[in-house]
Amino acid sequence: LLLNRRMASLRKSQKSIARPYKERDQPGFRRRLGHLEKKKDYKVRSTHQHKEEARVRRLEQLAADRNPDEFYFNMVNSSLTGLGDHIEDRRKMDSSTWEQDLLDDTKQLNYVVSKRTSEKKKIERLQSQHHLLDVAAGVRRTHLVFLDSDEDVNSFDSAEYFDTAPELVSRSFNRPTRQQLRAMQFQDSTSSTSNGCKELASRLERENQLRVIQEKLELKKKLRRPSNRECTEVSPETPEAAAVFKWKCRRQK
Repeated sequence: LLLNRRMASLRKSQKSIARPYKERDQPGFRRRLGHLEKKKDYKVRSTHQHKEEARVRRLEQLAADRNPDEFYFNMVNSSLTGLGDHIEDRRKMDSSTWEQDLLDDTKQLNYVVSKRTSEKKKIERLQSQHHLLDVAAGVRRTHLVFLDSDEDVNSFDSAEYFDTAPELVSRSFNRPTRQQLRAMQFQDSTSSTSNGCKELASRLERENQLRVIQEKLELKKKLRRPSNRECTEVSPETPEAAAVFKWKCRRQK
């Protein structure tokens, strides 16, 4: 009997069959006061409050230990905004010569030129793989046929000459013969064509943006030289084009 009682008390203490711990919710007559704070909520709030108090104490200690004669150049090379953010004055910190700036611009220009060349090659590869994209882009194709006499010109039949269906004569891409049409199995290529069109359009847009950036960098590089600064701005810079400057005609030799 004593052994059974001990086993029963041991069984009740096991976590798997023990009654789950529950904290009471806010009573009904106190619902207007909101959620009843549990101990875990109090621990989160208390930890955050103690961290803030320790941070304030540390800042107060740093302010008390500050040297009144301390100085470093960032004190005069930066300023405070209305929100308390530090803004560094780059004009005072800029100590590079125009030759160094010109070298910097040359590196950026070389990078943009290499990226634009890569985009051009990708565009050419897409246009060669998807001939239909040339038609969608408005590229007009012609096929010159030489005949012997005017009678042959009047009786010329394009479908019979190219040995294809009349519906495919006007196509400059994927124009199979009648024998190939009888032997082939047709597949729907609309999705792949639309994906190719989207990719080509995005590539063309990126190449155009790189072209504008290249023109702006080339102009900036020219204006870096002291001999090219005597010029007049004809049109300002826009997101789609670089600025246009006009130089006076000067005899070099």
